[in-house]
Amino acid sequence: METVVICSYSVKKIYPQSIIQNFSFCDIEIPIGILPVDNQNYDFKTENDVLIEVKSFSCNYRDRALLMGFNNKCRIFSTQGRIMYSPFGSDFIAIVKKTAPNVKSLKVGDRVVPNCHYYDLSSIAIGVPTNYASQRMHVFHEEKLIKVPDLMPDEVAASFSINSQTAYSIVRKASIKKGENVLVTAPTSNTSLAVIKTLKNKKCKIFATSINPKNEAFLKDLGIDQFIPAETLLKDGMNKILFDVVIDPFYDLYLNGVINHINFNGRYVFCGHSAQYMTLDKSKLLFEEDYKGLFYKCIMKNISIIGNCIGLRSDLEDAIKDYSDKKYDVRIDSVYSGVDVIPFLERSYKDSSRVGKVVYKYCD
Repeated sequence: METVVICSYSVKKIYPQSIIQNFSFCDIEIPIGILPVDNQNYDFKTENDVLIEVKSFSCNYRDRALLMGFNNKCRIFSTQGRIMYSPFGSDFIAIVKKTAPNVKSLKVGDRVVPNCHYYDLSSIAIGVPTNYASQRMHVFHEEKLIKVPDLMPDEVAASFSINSQTAYSIVRKASIKKGENVLVTAPTSNTSLAVIKTLKNKKCKIFATSINPKNEAFLKDLGIDQFIPAETLLKDGMNKILFDVVIDPFYDLYLNGVINHINFNGRYVFCGHSAQYMTLDKSKLLFEEDYKGLFYKCIMKNISIIGNCIGLRSDLEDAIKDYSDKKYDVRIDSVYSGVDVIPFLERSYKDSSRVGKVVYKYCD
């Protein structure tokens, strides 16, 4: 059973027929292997466990740092004469292969995606079920999986959970009212694309800001009302619009600039930062850092700053329902399979023309 992994060339000792290629990332060569891993037996630990087989997977922004970490571990093990390989990725579509006796919500043959609920006190575990989505076989508690409808293609399902669950949680927390002005930063990031799709169900005015003005036509076709170049937000008096809500996936890039354009009683909702896998180059900041001034502005204008990490099960359920009702979808950029693992990673992380999710689909 072919499995895509991060590895070292020493893995050839145990899998001589493996295919290993190098992915150049952040000035580091990361060996990526396609290994003929045996279909191992997996034991259930609880009466609510489910065995699944992954058919397709995709990577998210958060996986960048993990790629670097997994590669570093493989290198360390290799210098010690030990052999290690590591699957990667955090979104997937899989088929249920076996269920433990007490499983009620799923049955053999169901198509499932991860439920990444965070933070739900009623749950047995929080966050993404795995950082190793490319691994072919997994055992999860049934709470960590959710069935998707037959009408959802594999490439959409393999791209669905994290961004959709995050977007629906953000919009829920923002408490958007009819007619409000909502600004989305970094609008071609996968999280922001999901947010924009979600906002189209709200009767609000959708604005987007980016350092890349070439995406204006695409974003207007996607449904935004107005595009504002990020450099315009730097100029006092250039932007006459005040935003009731700002949704920002990269607070370390945008927060100090957009705070000046948030209305009284406005809400700023953020879900991540740019410098997840390296130290942020301060020369690339869009706006000058001034956190003392920032919080003063929040006090004076009664602005709420709201953090968000993924979402609740109900957020994912709402996204799946809206997809079934044709009120929401996920933009797919491209799909790769077979030996095209390096093009898959290149498109995922290094191609600035990418707009949407990139998926790797297993052929067997």
